Amino acid sequence: MQNLLRKRVFMILSVVICFSNSFIVSFGENADYEKGVTGKRIQMASADSSKELTREEKYNKTYGEYITILMGFYNAFVELKKTAEAGSEESISGKCYSLMTSVDKTLAEASNNLEPEPKYAYSKTYLTDSYRNLKNAINNLDMYDLYIVINDLNAANDTMKKIDEDIKKYNENYTEAFNYFSMVKGGKTVPSNLNETEQAFYNYLKGHHQALNDIYKNLNSAYEMVKENENPTELMKETFSKLNGISFQNLKTQKNRNVMIILNELTNLGNEALIELESYFIDVISASTSSDDKFVSALDSYKTKLNELNTVFAKIESEAKDINKNVAQTVREIQEKDYEEAKALGYSTIEEYYQALIAANQHGYDTVSEYNAALQDAKNKGFNSVEAYKETNGIQTLEDLEKYLNKHFSELETPQGEWFFKFHVSAIAAYDKNGKKISPYDFLVNTDWFNQSPGSIDDAVNLTAEQKQQTKDMLRDFQKKVADIAINAFPNKKIQGGFYTVSTYSKSTLTELRKAKSFEEFSSVLRQTDSRDASKITEYTSFSFLTWRNFKSATGSEAYDDNKITEFFWYTKDDKFKF
Repeated sequence: MQNLLRKRVFMILSVVICFSNSFIVSFGENADYEKGVTGKRIQMASADSSKELTREEKYNKTYGEYITILMGFYNAFVELKKTAEAGSEESISGKCYSLMTSVDKTLAEASNNLEPEPKYAYSKTYLTDSYRNLKNAINNLDMYDLYIVINDLNAANDTMKKIDEDIKKYNENYTEAFNYFSMVKGGKTVPSNLNETEQAFYNYLKGHHQALNDIYKNLNSAYEMVKENENPTELMKETFSKLNGISFQNLKTQKNRNVMIILNELTNLGNEALIELESYFIDVISASTSSDDKFVSALDSYKTKLNELNTVFAKIESEAKDINKNVAQTVREIQEKDYEEAKALGYSTIEEYYQALIAANQHGYDTVSEYNAALQDAKNKGFNSVEAYKETNGIQTLEDLEKYLNKHFSELETPQGEWFFKFHVSAIAAYDKNGKKISPYDFLVNTDWFNQSPGSIDDAVNLTAEQKQQTKDMLRDFQKKVADIAINAFPNKKIQGGFYTVSTYSKSTLTELRKAKSFEEFSSVLRQTDSRDASKITEYTSFSFLTWRNFKSATGSEAYDDNKITEFFWYTKDDKFKF
Protein backbone atom coordinates (compact mmCIF):
# COMPACT_ATOMS: atom_id res chain seq x y z
CA MET A 1 0.00 0.00 0.00
CA GLN A 2 2.83 2.34 0.87
CA ASN A 3 4.49 1.73 -2.47
CA LEU A 4 1.20 2.46 -4.19
CA LEU A 5 0.71 5.72 -2.28
CA ARG A 6 4.27 6.95 -2.71
CA LYS A 7 4.92 5.63 -6.22
CA ARG A 8 7.72 7.63 -7.79
CA VAL A 9 7.39 8.14 -11.51
CA PHE A 10 10.15 10.20 -13.05
CA MET A 11 9.95 12.05 -16.32
CA ILE A 12 11.89 14.71 -18.21
CA LEU A 13 10.57 18.06 -17.08
CA SER A 14 10.43 20.64 -19.82
CA VAL A 15 11.83 23.89 -18.58
CA VAL A 16 11.22 27.15 -20.25
CA ILE A 17 11.71 30.54 -18.78
CA CYS A 18 9.17 31.03 -16.00
CA PHE A 19 6.12 33.18 -15.98
CA SER A 20 4.84 35.10 -12.99
CA ASN A 21 1.61 36.94 -12.35
CA SER A 22 3.08 39.88 -14.23
CA PHE A 23 4.53 38.10 -17.27
CA ILE A 24 3.65 35.27 -19.61
CA VAL A 25 6.76 33.84 -21.21
CA SER A 26 7.15 31.76 -24.35
CA PHE A 27 10.35 29.99 -25.25
CA GLY A 28 11.37 28.13 -28.35
CA GLU A 29 13.07 25.03 -27.01
CA ASN A 30 12.30 22.95 -23.93
CA ALA A 31 15.06 21.37 -21.87
CA ASP A 32 15.27 19.13 -18.85
CA TYR A 33 15.44 21.41 -15.83
CA GLU A 34 18.37 19.54 -14.32
CA LYS A 35 20.33 19.99 -17.56
CA GLY A 36 19.23 23.61 -17.69
CA VAL A 37 20.57 24.30 -14.22
CA THR A 38 23.78 22.45 -14.96
CA GLY A 39 24.18 24.54 -18.09
CA LYS A 40 23.74 27.73 -16.13
CA ARG A 41 26.29 26.64 -13.57
CA ILE A 42 28.73 25.83 -16.32
CA GLN A 43 28.19 29.25 -17.87
CA MET A 44 28.70 30.89 -14.50
CA ALA A 45 31.97 29.01 -14.05
CA SER A 46 33.25 29.67 -17.56
CA ALA A 47 32.08 33.23 -18.07
CA ASP A 48 34.44 35.68 -19.73
CA SER A 49 37.10 36.55 -17.19
CA SER A 50 39.19 38.78 -19.42
CA LYS A 51 37.66 41.84 -17.78
CA GLU A 52 38.35 42.21 -14.08
CA LEU A 53 35.00 42.84 -12.42
CA THR A 54 34.49 44.83 -9.25
CA ARG A 55 32.88 43.05 -6.34
CA GLU A 56 29.62 44.84 -7.07
CA GLU A 57 29.71 43.97 -10.79
CA LYS A 58 30.53 40.33 -10.03
CA TYR A 59 27.64 40.17 -7.56
CA ASN A 60 25.16 41.65 -10.05
CA LYS A 61 26.31 39.32 -12.82
CA THR A 62 25.93 36.23 -10.65
CA TYR A 63 22.62 37.55 -9.33
CA GLY A 64 21.19 37.65 -12.85
CA GLU A 65 22.25 34.05 -13.44
CA TYR A 66 20.47 32.86 -10.31
CA ILE A 67 17.38 34.83 -11.34
CA THR A 68 17.35 32.93 -14.64
CA ILE A 69 17.71 29.56 -12.90
CA LEU A 70 14.85 30.49 -10.59
CA MET A 71 12.67 31.26 -13.61
CA GLY A 72 13.19 27.71 -14.87
CA PHE A 73 12.41 26.18 -11.49
CA TYR A 74 9.22 28.18 -11.19
CA ASN A 75 8.03 27.13 -14.60
CA ALA A 76 8.73 23.47 -13.77
CA PHE A 77 6.62 23.92 -10.63
CA VAL A 78 3.78 25.46 -12.63
CA GLU A 79 3.77 22.49 -15.00
CA LEU A 80 3.65 20.06 -12.07
CA LYS A 81 0.83 22.02 -10.45
CA LYS A 82 -1.15 21.91 -13.70
CA THR A 83 -0.68 18.15 -13.87
CA ALA A 84 -1.83 17.73 -10.26
CA GLU A 85 -4.90 19.93 -10.69
CA ALA A 86 -5.84 18.16 -13.93
CA GLY A 87 -6.49 15.01 -11.91
CA SER A 88 -3.89 12.87 -13.65
CA GLU A 89 -3.69 9.30 -12.37
CA GLU A 90 0.10 9.51 -12.50
CA SER A 91 1.72 10.54 -9.22
CA ILE A 92 3.94 13.62 -9.42
CA SER A 93 5.61 12.90 -6.08
CA GLY A 94 8.91 11.77 -7.55
CA LYS A 95 9.08 14.80 -9.79
CA CYS A 96 8.32 17.10 -6.88
CA TYR A 97 11.10 15.53 -4.85
CA SER A 98 13.60 15.88 -7.69
CA LEU A 99 12.65 19.51 -8.35
CA MET A 100 12.68 20.41 -4.66
CA THR A 101 16.14 18.87 -4.29
CA SER A 102 17.42 20.98 -7.18
CA VAL A 103 15.87 24.15 -5.74
CA ASP A 104 17.36 23.43 -2.32
CA LYS A 105 20.81 22.76 -3.79
CA THR A 106 20.74 25.96 -5.85
CA LEU A 107 19.50 27.94 -2.84
CA ALA A 108 22.54 26.76 -0.89
CA GLU A 109 24.82 27.73 -3.77
CA ALA A 110 23.24 31.17 -4.09
CA SER A 111 23.55 31.76 -0.35
CA ASN A 112 27.24 30.88 -0.48
CA ASN A 113 28.19 32.43 -3.82
CA LEU A 114 26.43 35.77 -3.52
CA GLU A 115 28.48 38.21 -1.47
CA PRO A 116 26.76 41.58 -1.83
CA GLU A 117 28.07 44.95 -0.93
CA PRO A 118 26.51 45.75 2.47
CA LYS A 119 24.30 48.42 0.90
CA TYR A 120 22.66 45.77 -1.33
CA ALA A 121 22.13 43.05 1.28
CA TYR A 122 18.36 43.34 0.84
CA SER A 123 18.58 42.11 -2.76
CA LYS A 124 20.12 38.80 -1.70
CA THR A 125 17.38 38.38 0.87
CA TYR A 126 14.68 38.87 -1.76
CA LEU A 127 16.30 36.29 -4.03
CA THR A 128 16.98 33.62 -1.39
CA ASP A 129 13.53 34.11 0.12
CA SER A 130 12.06 33.54 -3.36
CA TYR A 131 13.89 30.22 -3.53
CA ARG A 132 12.64 29.29 -0.05
CA ASN A 133 9.05 30.23 -0.91
CA LEU A 134 9.20 28.10 -4.05
CA LYS A 135 10.73 25.19 -2.16
CA ASN A 136 7.87 25.33 0.35
CA ALA A 137 5.31 25.44 -2.47
CA ILE A 138 6.85 22.35 -4.10
CA ASN A 139 6.89 20.50 -0.78
CA ASN A 140 3.22 21.31 -0.25
CA LEU A 141 2.43 20.25 -3.80
CA ASP A 142 4.01 16.89 -2.99
CA MET A 143 1.71 16.61 0.05
CA TYR A 144 -1.27 17.65 -2.08
CA ASP A 145 -0.47 14.80 -4.45
CA LEU A 146 -0.41 12.36 -1.53
CA TYR A 147 -3.78 13.53 -0.23
CA ILE A 148 -5.27 13.15 -3.71
CA VAL A 149 -3.92 9.59 -3.92
CA ILE A 150 -5.51 8.61 -0.60
CA ASN A 151 -8.67 10.58 -1.48
CA ASP A 152 -8.46 12.96 1.49
CA LEU A 153 -10.02 15.92 -0.33
CA ASN A 154 -10.34 18.17 2.73
CA ALA A 155 -6.64 17.89 3.47
CA ALA A 156 -5.88 18.37 -0.23
CA ASN A 157 -7.92 21.60 -0.34
CA ASP A 158 -6.24 22.90 2.80
CA THR A 159 -2.83 22.11 1.32
CA MET A 160 -3.70 23.90 -1.92
CA LYS A 161 -4.45 27.01 0.16
CA LYS A 162 -0.97 26.72 1.65
CA ILE A 163 0.48 26.45 -1.86
CA ASP A 164 -1.36 29.61 -2.91
CA GLU A 165 0.02 31.40 0.15
CA ASP A 166 3.55 30.18 -0.65
CA ILE A 167 3.27 31.45 -4.21
CA LYS A 168 1.87 34.77 -3.02
CA LYS A 169 5.00 35.22 -0.88
CA TYR A 170 7.13 34.01 -3.76
CA ASN A 171 5.67 36.62 -6.11
CA GLU A 172 6.23 39.38 -3.57
CA ASN A 173 9.90 38.49 -3.09
CA TYR A 174 10.51 37.59 -6.73
CA THR A 175 9.10 40.92 -7.90
CA GLU A 176 11.55 42.78 -5.67
CA ALA A 177 14.44 40.55 -6.77
CA PHE A 178 13.48 40.98 -10.42
CA ASN A 179 13.27 44.77 -9.99
CA TYR A 180 16.81 44.80 -8.62
CA PHE A 181 17.98 42.66 -11.53
CA SER A 182 16.25 45.01 -13.99
CA MET A 183 18.26 47.92 -12.64
CA VAL A 184 21.67 46.21 -12.64
CA LYS A 185 21.52 44.06 -15.78
CA GLY A 186 24.17 44.70 -18.37
CA GLY A 187 26.84 45.64 -15.84
CA LYS A 188 25.01 48.60 -14.27
CA THR A 189 25.20 49.49 -10.58
CA VAL A 190 22.55 51.00 -8.34
CA PRO A 191 22.73 54.78 -7.70
CA SER A 192 22.05 56.09 -4.21
CA ASN A 193 18.54 57.35 -5.02
CA LEU A 194 17.55 53.77 -5.95
CA ASN A 195 19.30 51.99 -3.08
CA GLU A 196 16.58 50.07 -1.28
CA THR A 197 18.58 49.48 1.89
CA GLU A 198 16.43 52.06 3.68
CA GLN A 199 13.30 50.50 2.18
CA ALA A 200 14.32 47.10 3.53
CA PHE A 201 15.11 48.60 6.94
CA TYR A 202 11.81 50.44 6.91
CA ASN A 203 9.97 47.15 6.29
CA TYR A 204 11.81 45.63 9.24
CA LEU A 205 11.27 48.63 11.50
CA LYS A 206 7.58 49.15 10.66
CA GLY A 207 6.37 46.16 12.67
CA HIS A 208 8.57 46.94 15.65
CA HIS A 209 7.55 50.59 15.60
CA GLN A 210 3.91 49.59 15.82
CA ALA A 211 4.64 47.06 18.56
CA LEU A 212 6.51 49.61 20.68
CA ASN A 213 3.64 52.08 20.37
CA ASP A 214 1.21 49.31 21.33
CA ILE A 215 3.36 48.52 24.37
CA TYR A 216 3.00 52.12 25.55
CA LYS A 217 -0.78 51.92 25.14
CA ASN A 218 -0.90 48.59 26.96
CA LEU A 219 1.13 49.92 29.89
CA ASN A 220 -1.20 52.92 30.17
CA SER A 221 -4.31 50.73 29.94
CA ALA A 222 -2.98 48.25 32.51
CA TYR A 223 -2.12 51.14 34.83
CA GLU A 224 -5.68 52.46 34.58
CA MET A 225 -7.03 48.96 35.30
CA VAL A 226 -4.96 48.77 38.50
CA LYS A 227 -6.29 52.15 39.61
CA GLU A 228 -9.84 50.87 38.93
CA ASN A 229 -9.13 47.71 40.99
CA GLU A 230 -9.31 45.55 37.87
CA ASN A 231 -6.96 42.68 37.06
CA PRO A 232 -4.44 43.66 34.30
CA THR A 233 -2.61 40.31 34.27
CA GLU A 234 -3.58 39.26 30.73
CA LEU A 235 -2.73 42.68 29.33
CA MET A 236 0.61 42.60 31.15
CA LYS A 237 1.33 39.14 29.67
CA GLU A 238 0.57 40.46 26.20
CA THR A 239 2.90 43.40 26.81
CA PHE A 240 5.66 41.09 28.00
CA SER A 241 5.24 38.98 24.85
CA LYS A 242 5.47 42.06 22.61
CA LEU A 243 8.65 43.19 24.36
CA ASN A 244 10.22 39.76 23.79
CA GLY A 245 9.22 39.97 20.13
CA ILE A 246 11.52 42.91 19.43
CA SER A 247 14.48 41.51 17.45
CA PHE A 248 17.71 43.20 16.48
CA GLN A 249 19.50 43.18 13.15
CA ASN A 250 23.18 43.76 12.45
CA LEU A 251 22.73 46.72 10.12
CA LYS A 252 25.61 48.37 8.34
CA THR A 253 24.86 52.09 8.22
CA GLN A 254 25.57 54.30 11.19
CA LYS A 255 22.09 55.79 10.99
CA ASN A 256 20.47 52.39 11.31
CA ARG A 257 22.80 51.42 14.14
CA ASN A 258 21.55 54.47 16.01
CA VAL A 259 17.97 53.33 15.46
CA MET A 260 18.87 49.91 16.86
CA ILE A 261 20.23 51.65 19.97
CA ILE A 262 16.89 53.40 20.42
CA LEU A 263 15.02 50.09 20.04
CA ASN A 264 17.27 48.47 22.63
CA GLU A 265 16.75 51.36 25.06
CA LEU A 266 12.98 51.21 24.54
CA THR A 267 12.95 47.48 25.22
CA ASN A 268 14.86 48.00 28.47
CA LEU A 269 12.61 50.90 29.52
CA GLY A 270 9.51 48.88 28.65
CA ASN A 271 10.65 45.95 30.79
CA GLU A 272 11.50 48.33 33.63
CA ALA A 273 8.05 49.95 33.43
CA LEU A 274 6.37 46.53 33.34
CA ILE A 275 8.27 45.42 36.47
CA GLU A 276 7.30 48.60 38.31
CA LEU A 277 3.66 48.20 37.21
CA GLU A 278 3.65 44.62 38.49
CA SER A 279 5.10 45.75 41.80
CA TYR A 280 2.49 48.52 42.09
CA PHE A 281 -0.30 46.06 41.24
CA ILE A 282 0.86 43.63 43.96
CA ASP A 283 0.93 46.44 46.54
CA VAL A 284 -2.60 47.48 45.58
CA ILE A 285 -4.19 44.01 45.79
CA SER A 286 -2.35 43.22 49.04
CA ALA A 287 -3.54 46.50 50.59
CA SER A 288 0.07 47.45 51.30
CA THR A 289 1.35 50.98 51.14
CA SER A 290 1.52 51.64 47.44
CA SER A 291 3.08 54.25 45.23
CA ASP A 292 3.02 54.53 41.47
CA ASP A 293 5.90 57.01 41.34
CA LYS A 294 8.48 54.55 40.01
CA PHE A 295 6.10 53.24 37.35
CA VAL A 296 5.06 56.74 36.22
CA SER A 297 8.71 57.78 36.03
CA ALA A 298 9.61 54.68 33.98
CA LEU A 299 6.61 55.22 31.69
CA ASP A 300 7.56 58.86 31.16
CA SER A 301 11.10 57.79 30.19
CA TYR A 302 9.63 55.23 27.81
CA LYS A 303 7.36 57.86 26.27
CA THR A 304 10.26 60.28 25.76
CA LYS A 305 12.33 57.64 24.00
CA LEU A 306 9.27 56.51 21.99
CA ASN A 307 8.77 60.07 20.73
CA GLU A 308 12.40 60.03 19.58
CA LEU A 309 11.74 56.78 17.70
CA ASN A 310 8.55 58.16 16.14
CA THR A 311 10.46 61.16 14.80
CA VAL A 312 13.20 58.95 13.31
CA PHE A 313 10.63 56.51 11.93
CA ALA A 314 8.70 59.29 10.16
CA LYS A 315 11.91 60.35 8.41
CA ILE A 316 12.84 56.78 7.45
CA GLU A 317 9.31 56.18 6.20
CA SER A 318 9.46 59.28 4.02
CA GLU A 319 12.85 58.30 2.60
CA ALA A 320 11.67 54.74 1.96
CA LYS A 321 8.58 55.95 0.13
CA ASP A 322 10.70 58.27 -2.04
CA ILE A 323 13.12 55.44 -2.86
CA ASN A 324 10.24 53.06 -3.53
CA LYS A 325 8.69 55.62 -5.87
CA ASN A 326 12.01 56.19 -7.62
CA VAL A 327 12.59 52.45 -8.01
CA ALA A 328 9.09 51.84 -9.35
CA GLN A 329 9.44 54.67 -11.86
CA THR A 330 12.95 53.62 -12.90
CA VAL A 331 12.03 49.95 -13.29
CA ARG A 332 8.95 50.93 -15.29
CA GLU A 333 11.01 53.12 -17.60
CA ILE A 334 13.69 50.46 -17.99
CA GLN A 335 11.19 47.73 -18.73
CA GLU A 336 9.20 49.88 -21.16
CA LYS A 337 12.40 50.63 -23.07
CA ASP A 338 13.54 47.03 -22.90
CA TYR A 339 10.15 45.76 -24.01
CA GLU A 340 10.39 47.86 -27.16
CA GLU A 341 13.85 46.42 -27.77
CA ALA A 342 12.51 42.92 -27.04
CA LYS A 343 9.69 43.32 -29.55
CA ALA A 344 12.07 44.66 -32.17
CA LEU A 345 14.24 41.55 -31.73
CA GLY A 346 11.29 39.19 -31.85
CA TYR A 347 10.91 38.40 -28.14
CA SER A 348 7.40 38.28 -26.75
CA THR A 349 8.15 39.16 -23.12
CA ILE A 350 10.53 41.11 -20.95
CA GLU A 351 11.79 38.02 -19.16
CA GLU A 352 12.51 36.14 -22.37
CA TYR A 353 14.52 39.12 -23.56
CA TYR A 354 16.35 39.36 -20.22
CA GLN A 355 17.37 35.72 -20.41
CA ALA A 356 18.81 36.42 -23.84
CA LEU A 357 20.62 39.46 -22.43
CA ILE A 358 22.16 37.36 -19.66
CA ALA A 359 23.35 34.88 -22.29
CA ALA A 360 24.83 37.75 -24.30
CA ASN A 361 26.67 39.12 -21.24
CA GLN A 362 27.97 35.67 -20.37
CA HIS A 363 29.49 35.43 -23.83
CA GLY A 364 31.13 38.85 -23.53
CA TYR A 365 28.60 41.02 -25.41
CA ASP A 366 26.88 44.10 -24.00
CA THR A 367 23.67 43.79 -26.03
CA VAL A 368 21.45 41.04 -27.37
CA SER A 369 21.78 42.46 -30.88
CA GLU A 370 25.57 42.19 -30.80
CA TYR A 371 25.44 38.62 -29.53
CA ASN A 372 22.77 37.57 -32.04
CA ALA A 373 24.86 39.03 -34.86
CA ALA A 374 27.96 37.21 -33.62
CA LEU A 375 26.02 33.97 -33.25
CA GLN A 376 24.58 34.26 -36.76
CA ASP A 377 28.03 35.00 -38.12
CA ALA A 378 29.38 31.90 -36.35
CA LYS A 379 26.54 29.76 -37.74
CA ASN A 380 27.11 31.11 -41.23
CA LYS A 381 30.68 29.89 -40.92
CA GLY A 382 29.52 26.46 -39.77
CA PHE A 383 29.92 26.84 -36.00
CA ASN A 384 27.30 25.93 -33.41
CA SER A 385 28.40 28.52 -30.88
CA VAL A 386 30.16 31.86 -30.66
CA GLU A 387 32.80 30.29 -28.39
CA ALA A 388 33.72 27.67 -30.95
CA TYR A 389 34.13 30.37 -33.57
CA LYS A 390 36.09 32.72 -31.31
CA GLU A 391 38.40 29.94 -30.17
CA THR A 392 39.66 29.45 -33.71
CA ASN A 393 41.52 32.74 -33.27
CA GLY A 394 43.59 31.06 -30.59
CA ILE A 395 44.88 28.26 -32.84
CA GLN A 396 48.61 28.90 -33.20
CA THR A 397 50.16 25.43 -33.35
CA LEU A 398 49.24 22.00 -34.71
CA GLU A 399 48.64 20.89 -31.14
CA ASP A 400 46.17 23.78 -30.71
CA LEU A 401 44.35 22.66 -33.85
CA GLU A 402 44.14 19.06 -32.71
CA LYS A 403 42.84 20.04 -29.27
CA TYR A 404 40.29 22.38 -30.80
CA LEU A 405 38.91 19.77 -33.22
CA ASN A 406 38.71 17.09 -30.53
CA LYS A 407 36.87 19.53 -28.29
CA HIS A 408 34.29 20.83 -30.77
CA PHE A 409 34.00 18.14 -33.44
CA SER A 410 34.09 14.87 -31.54
CA GLU A 411 30.60 13.65 -32.41
CA LEU A 412 27.95 13.92 -35.09
CA GLU A 413 24.34 12.77 -34.98
CA THR A 414 23.12 11.44 -38.36
CA PRO A 415 20.12 9.41 -39.57
CA GLN A 416 22.43 6.38 -39.48
CA GLY A 417 23.20 7.05 -35.80
CA GLU A 418 25.81 8.85 -33.76
CA TRP A 419 29.39 8.99 -35.05
CA PHE A 420 32.33 9.52 -32.70
CA PHE A 421 35.59 11.04 -33.92
CA LYS A 422 39.21 11.30 -32.84
CA PHE A 423 41.46 13.79 -34.62
CA HIS A 424 45.19 13.37 -35.27
CA VAL A 425 47.08 16.40 -36.60
CA SER A 426 50.65 15.57 -37.56
CA ALA A 427 53.54 16.95 -39.60
CA ILE A 428 54.90 13.50 -40.48
CA ALA A 429 56.71 13.79 -43.81
CA ALA A 430 58.81 11.66 -46.17
CA TYR A 431 62.30 12.62 -47.36
CA ASP A 432 64.58 11.27 -50.07
CA LYS A 433 68.14 10.09 -49.48
CA ASN A 434 69.40 13.64 -49.88
CA GLY A 435 67.10 14.96 -47.14
CA LYS A 436 64.77 16.63 -49.58
CA LYS A 437 61.13 16.64 -48.57
CA ILE A 438 59.05 14.57 -50.97
CA SER A 439 55.71 14.52 -49.11
CA PRO A 440 53.42 17.04 -50.82
CA TYR A 441 51.93 18.49 -47.63
CA ASP A 442 53.07 20.40 -44.54
CA PHE A 443 50.77 18.47 -42.24
CA LEU A 444 47.83 16.05 -42.10
CA VAL A 445 44.46 16.42 -40.40
CA ASN A 446 43.16 12.87 -40.10
CA THR A 447 39.75 12.07 -38.65
CA ASP A 448 39.40 8.60 -37.15
CA TRP A 449 35.81 7.36 -36.62
CA PHE A 450 33.97 4.95 -34.34
CA ASN A 451 30.50 3.60 -33.61
CA GLN A 452 29.38 3.79 -37.26
CA SER A 453 30.88 2.75 -40.59
CA PRO A 454 30.83 4.44 -44.00
CA GLY A 455 30.60 1.03 -45.62
CA SER A 456 27.33 0.21 -43.91
CA ILE A 457 25.43 3.32 -45.01
CA ASP A 458 24.25 1.95 -48.34
CA ASP A 459 23.54 -1.48 -46.82
CA ALA A 460 21.43 -0.14 -43.94
CA VAL A 461 17.94 -1.64 -44.23
CA ASN A 462 16.51 0.75 -41.66
CA LEU A 463 17.35 3.84 -43.70
CA THR A 464 15.52 5.28 -46.68
CA ALA A 465 17.42 6.39 -49.75
CA GLU A 466 16.90 9.97 -48.64
CA GLN A 467 18.29 9.25 -45.16
CA LYS A 468 21.32 7.49 -46.64
CA GLN A 469 22.09 10.50 -48.79
CA GLN A 470 21.48 12.84 -45.88
CA THR A 471 24.01 10.91 -43.79
CA LYS A 472 26.61 11.20 -46.55
CA ASP A 473 25.91 14.91 -46.97
CA MET A 474 26.27 15.50 -43.25
CA LEU A 475 29.65 13.72 -43.22
CA ARG A 476 30.74 15.76 -46.22
CA ASP A 477 29.64 19.06 -44.57
CA PHE A 478 31.33 18.01 -41.35
CA GLN A 479 34.66 17.39 -43.06
CA LYS A 480 34.36 20.67 -45.01
CA LYS A 481 34.02 22.55 -41.72
CA VAL A 482 37.16 20.83 -40.42
CA ALA A 483 39.01 21.84 -43.59
CA ASP A 484 37.86 25.44 -43.33
CA ILE A 485 39.10 25.71 -39.75
CA ALA A 486 42.50 24.20 -40.56
CA ILE A 487 43.01 26.27 -43.72
CA ASN A 488 41.89 29.52 -42.04
CA ALA A 489 44.25 28.85 -39.11
CA PHE A 490 47.21 28.04 -41.39
CA PRO A 491 46.58 29.79 -44.74
CA ASN A 492 50.20 29.45 -45.88
CA LYS A 493 50.47 25.72 -45.25
CA LYS A 494 49.77 22.81 -47.57
CA ILE A 495 47.26 20.63 -45.78
CA GLN A 496 45.67 17.26 -46.46
CA GLY A 497 42.80 15.96 -44.39
CA GLY A 498 39.78 13.74 -44.35
CA PHE A 499 38.36 10.64 -42.74
CA TYR A 500 41.27 8.27 -42.41
CA THR A 501 41.76 5.28 -40.17
CA VAL A 502 44.75 3.15 -39.39
CA SER A 503 44.45 0.56 -36.66
CA THR A 504 46.70 2.23 -34.16
CA TYR A 505 44.74 0.50 -31.40
CA SER A 506 44.85 -3.07 -30.17
CA LYS A 507 42.02 -5.40 -31.10
CA SER A 508 40.67 -5.28 -27.53
CA THR A 509 40.70 -1.45 -27.54
CA LEU A 510 38.95 -1.32 -30.91
CA THR A 511 36.33 -3.72 -29.58
CA GLU A 512 35.73 -1.46 -26.58
CA LEU A 513 35.53 1.63 -28.78
CA ARG A 514 33.03 0.02 -31.11
CA LYS A 515 30.92 -1.17 -28.18
CA ALA A 516 30.64 2.35 -26.76
CA LYS A 517 27.00 3.42 -26.58
CA SER A 518 27.63 7.02 -25.62
CA PHE A 519 30.24 9.68 -26.19
CA GLU A 520 31.13 9.50 -22.50
CA GLU A 521 31.98 5.78 -22.79
CA PHE A 522 33.90 6.41 -26.00
CA SER A 523 35.94 9.22 -24.39
CA SER A 524 36.66 7.10 -21.33
CA VAL A 525 38.22 4.35 -23.46
CA LEU A 526 40.34 6.87 -25.39
CA ARG A 527 41.60 8.52 -22.21
CA GLN A 528 42.98 5.17 -21.06
CA THR A 529 44.66 4.38 -24.41
CA ASP A 530 47.78 5.79 -26.02
CA SER A 531 47.01 5.27 -29.70
CA ARG A 532 50.54 6.23 -30.65
CA ASP A 533 52.26 3.59 -28.53
CA ALA A 534 53.48 1.17 -31.21
CA SER A 535 54.00 -1.60 -28.65
CA LYS A 536 50.23 -1.77 -28.15
CA ILE A 537 49.34 -2.06 -31.84
CA THR A 538 48.31 -5.56 -32.86
CA GLU A 539 46.23 -4.81 -35.95
CA TYR A 540 47.03 -2.76 -39.05
CA THR A 541 44.47 -1.72 -41.63
CA SER A 542 43.83 1.62 -43.26
CA PHE A 543 41.39 3.30 -45.59
CA SER A 544 40.00 6.76 -46.17
CA PHE A 545 37.07 8.71 -47.53
CA LEU A 546 36.18 12.36 -48.12
CA THR A 547 39.85 13.32 -48.40
CA TRP A 548 40.60 16.96 -49.20
CA ARG A 549 43.57 19.18 -50.02
CA ASN A 550 44.42 22.84 -50.48
CA PHE A 551 47.43 22.29 -52.77
CA LYS A 552 47.98 20.88 -56.26
CA SER A 553 50.69 20.17 -58.79
CA ALA A 554 50.21 21.13 -62.44
CA THR A 555 51.85 17.87 -63.49
CA GLY A 556 50.27 15.60 -60.89
CA SER A 557 53.59 15.24 -59.07
CA GLU A 558 53.57 14.41 -55.36
CA ALA A 559 56.87 16.18 -54.77
CA TYR A 560 56.60 18.93 -52.15
CA ASP A 561 58.15 21.71 -54.26
CA ASP A 562 55.97 20.88 -57.25
CA ASN A 563 52.77 21.49 -55.33
CA LYS A 564 51.39 24.97 -54.78
CA ILE A 565 48.69 26.19 -52.41
CA THR A 566 45.23 26.37 -54.01
CA GLU A 567 41.62 26.62 -52.96
CA PHE A 568 40.05 23.73 -51.09
CA PHE A 569 39.07 20.72 -53.22
CA TRP A 570 38.08 17.08 -52.67
CA TYR A 571 40.94 14.70 -53.37
CA THR A 572 39.27 11.30 -53.79
CA LYS A 573 41.96 9.47 -55.74
CA ASP A 574 42.84 6.99 -52.97
CA ASP A 575 39.50 6.98 -51.10
CA LYS A 576 37.95 3.58 -50.48
CA PHE A 577 34.48 5.08 -50.26
CA LYS A 578 33.46 7.81 -52.67
CA PHE A 579 30.41 9.84 -51.63
